[in-house]
Amino acid sequence: MAVGSVIFWNDIRTCTLNINILAHLTLLAVGQSVWHSSGFPPLCNEPVCWNLGRDMKNSMNLAVNPCEDFYEFVCGNWINVLPGFTNTYTYSYDQMRRAQELANYRLKDIMETWTFQEINSVRKAKEWYFMCTDDATLSQKGIDPIEKILQNVGGWPTILPHWDHRDWQDINNYYTTLSGGESPFYKIKAKPDLNYDPENIILELSPPKFLTPAKVLLDPITNERQFNAYEGFFRTIVDTFMQSSNVYIDREVITRDLVEMLVLEMFLAKTAKHDKPVDSTPSIRLTISELQYRYNERNGNNPKSQINWLDVLQKAVGIVGVEINESEEVEVIDIDYFDKLPIVLYFTNERAIVNHVHWQFVSNWIRYTTPILREAFKNFTNDMGSYTNNLPRWQECIEMNPYNRAIIYEYINVYVPDATQSTFERLLNNIKFAMDQQISNANWMDEQSKNATRSKLMSVSAILGAPTMYRNRTEVDRFYEDLLIEPGEFFENIKKQKNATFARTLIKNVDDHLEDKLWNDMFAANAYHLPDQNKIYFYSAMLMEPMFVLGSSSILELYNSGGIGSIIGHEVGHGFDDNVRKYHERSHTIPLWTEATNKQFAKIRSCFIKQFSSYDIPGIKNETTGQPFKEDGEKTFNENLVDAIGLQAAFAAFEAESKNLQFEKLPYMEQFDNNQLFFISGASVSKFLVKITLLITLKELYAVVIAEIQEFFS
Repeated sequence: MAVGSVIFWNDIRTCTLNINILAHLTLLAVGQSVWHSSGFPPLCNEPVCWNLGRDMKNSMNLAVNPCEDFYEFVCGNWINVLPGFTNTYTYSYDQMRRAQELANYRLKDIMETWTFQEINSVRKAKEWYFMCTDDATLSQKGIDPIEKILQNVGGWPTILPHWDHRDWQDINNYYTTLSGGESPFYKIKAKPDLNYDPENIILELSPPKFLTPAKVLLDPITNERQFNAYEGFFRTIVDTFMQSSNVYIDREVITRDLVEMLVLEMFLAKTAKHDKPVDSTPSIRLTISELQYRYNERNGNNPKSQINWLDVLQKAVGIVGVEINESEEVEVIDIDYFDKLPIVLYFTNERAIVNHVHWQFVSNWIRYTTPILREAFKNFTNDMGSYTNNLPRWQECIEMNPYNRAIIYEYINVYVPDATQSTFERLLNNIKFAMDQQISNANWMDEQSKNATRSKLMSVSAILGAPTMYRNRTEVDRFYEDLLIEPGEFFENIKKQKNATFARTLIKNVDDHLEDKLWNDMFAANAYHLPDQNKIYFYSAMLMEPMFVLGSSSILELYNSGGIGSIIGHEVGHGFDDNVRKYHERSHTIPLWTEATNKQFAKIRSCFIKQFSSYDIPGIKNETTGQPFKEDGEKTFNENLVDAIGLQAAFAAFEAESKNLQFEKLPYMEQFDNNQLFFISGASVSKFLVKITLLITLKELYAVVIAEIQEFFS
């Protein structure tokens, strides 16, 4: 966490460490605390204090001079506290992941405990969870649910000695509706029409998502291992279906079908060009009539490759009773793909097309059947490099659960009490007032810029844990009243879930879409600032230990001020970074600062970049020169800036608040005074470990670290 000069200091001539902070670190270095003149303050005897103090003390490396390496001083022994870390598959581990693990186990406890007081939607969530984790029943049912679907649409030619011919278009339409708008040849999505009428929903048509990466299909020689994994997965599934139906298909027939499908998939992947930059596949708005005309021009009158786009899109939206006609506009992503699609289909035999349609459905849905086939799917996607969450089954079943709002409701009801919200809001208000005072004292800002900045600052609000609606039992039950659950039928419930999820996208408004995006993974340990709303969002895992600690002792107020308080200040500070500073409180077209203030700030910005560009990146050296890599102060400017803003504001708020408090001592940490403990707390919530082994190249390590940083600050 940066402790350099910050945006709201009143003097821009200095770019050195704050003398007050240095003074506290120096006291740490010389060794002893500054005791109260009246004697030793009492220890906090709450269990949470003992656990917190022990955890902090065990993580410290007291042999290090804090003035030389404060982070090592506070966190240097943490890796020894986590002896199992080096044996895990994860590259990194930090306090946020630790908080998320605690949240996950609390969720598991909620899902596996039945109570008499739970609301109806929570009961549904638990029933769904138990079906998802009931491997015995899933094994007993086998692949029967998929076999019934295959029979309903004429069967999968590869596993049938005598195939009942059906038009691939009808089979494709059936699977597209069943899979929530996802076809082997395209993907249909509903979204707000942000360019013209945000209150209106527009359909988006894009190339499909391929289960196998395009690079594997287009270059099987270079990617031989992955290509072989694809073939192995295909044959495993085919063998499973043949054994289940007690039929034998000649291996040459299976191989021929596989090769023909692979050729089709290769041409589709090449046409979609998934490896090209996103900005090279712009969208185009067409009416359905225009889209059909364009498709027909390339297809001619060939019935084998014909697609009736009005029929396709009408069937997709018909699940909510919506009627559309040829004048309806569609946003088409990568029109070049759809221009070439009829040509690819024309040169492919119909059996291969039908096999491809069935295989894409089977391969994606096989994970919802037996544990053995679920594991086969996971191994396959791991081999493809597209599946990274090797989660225990119970955790998968929580993340997949369609009743997530009900789960959130129950979690907040149990683990996020009103006291958490009131404590957090007090910290936020204290930090805002401290920053307001700093802005008032800044001698490099003119009055107009100060007033606009202070007004924007004071309008910042926080959303904690979940939206208000998620705390309302009546609203949560109403949201799920139409999503019925079929006892003992996990596969059928997955079908209902996908159908309901897609149906909701067709009727929800722009606010609903935004809410779903913001709270897509609200059990992640994350926080962020939303510029358009000037709000900060803190997910539930951020509101629990070790990030945030509740208790009656005043020393816990100190810990929260240094820990979560610095993060609150960090997120508030994002309202003034390079990306967001242009946003005025009331309008995005009104500049927040005057030109004169911007020029003065440029000097501070330059100072920051110079300061941080002088730092070495610990543990990484240039393989050629042996010299350490330097931090890029330009690229990291925004995060360095808001780190400094957050820490400075949190400390100023703490100093003001502490005047009215008598702090107890934290067990195991008695030798440190309150100010020292503030900074130790701030560093403690930022503990971060990266596993470096000979198997990880510098490029891979850099990618891991960057990914972790982006995840934390996204």
